[in-house]
Amino acid sequence: MNWEPVIAGSGTSKLFSFRLQDFEVEALQLQQTPEDKDSLNLTAKRLLMGALGFPSNGNKSINTVITQELVKQEVERILAESTNTALNDVDIQNLVKREVESAIADVRRELDERLGELTA
Repeated sequence: MNWEPVIAGSGTSKLFSFRLQDFEVEALQLQQTPEDKDSLNLTAKRLLMGALGFPSNGNKSINTVITQELVKQEVERILAESTNTALNDVDIQNLVKREVESAIADVRRELDERLGELTA
């Protein structure tokens, strides 16, 4: 799977529209800053982008770095899980091998003892 960093503002944009109840509008108004220019839409966008991990200043290079870091962390997590799984499989195989060898050795000892009793 190829991961491409997402640069904010690149590509096409989509319009989102939804209704808020009065108490939600009031909560949104409390979050307004001068940069929102009294626009609840800009406030909602800023808050949503912040929740997604994008800085509100619109710096594309920072957005790219954040996205690349998120992708890097996810890849490292997947690799760590894969490595742990592979190591666990090897550990399980070694454990089974040791147990089988031990069981075979026990059977051989028992056979040797019985053969010794028969020859005596």
